[in-house]
Amino acid sequence: MSRVTSDNTLPLTESEVKSNLEGRKETMNGVMNGADRALLTVHELAQLLNVKASWVYGKVAAGDIPHLHVGRYPRFDRDEVLAWVRGDRSA
Repeated sequence: MSRVTSDNTLPLTESEVKSNLEGRKETMNGVMNGADRALLTVHELAQLLNVKASWVYGKVAAGDIPHLHVGRYPRFDRDEVLAWVRGDRSA
């Protein structure tokens, strides 16, 4: 059975997402929520989750994915996104 989705992307397994999140370098030095918490951009998160940026923007607009805004730009805490991917909404 093929893992390719209708938009021709390959969905990642939870372990692949976790591995990618753990390997992600800090993207915005000085704009942190806590001492060492890196924030991801929409495009970095889309690449990490192997989805289109428009999917991420849609989740932001719907309020479905944990995010914050730096000015008008949505940013994502990797630990919160990992919890969201796992379905753990308490993080």
